[in-house]
Amino acid sequence: MKQSQLLKGVLEGCVLLIIGQGEIYGYELMQRLHAYGFTSVVGGTLYPLLTKLETQEQITGNLRT
Repeated sequence: MKQSQLLKGVLEGCVLLIIGQGEIYGYELMQRLHAYGFTSVVGGTLYPLLTKLETQEQITGNLRT
């Protein structure tokens, strides 16, 4: 397994764990991931993952302005 595939699997689990603790904005989620050592995670990685999780009905997202 490539390291990038492993990172994506671990990242998905961490995202679900963090979201499971309560509502969180995408930017705040990214900051928390950086604090946990996922310093290479950028919006281009995180937001497609969130869309995928929402499509799979693992999370529910809200757009707030």
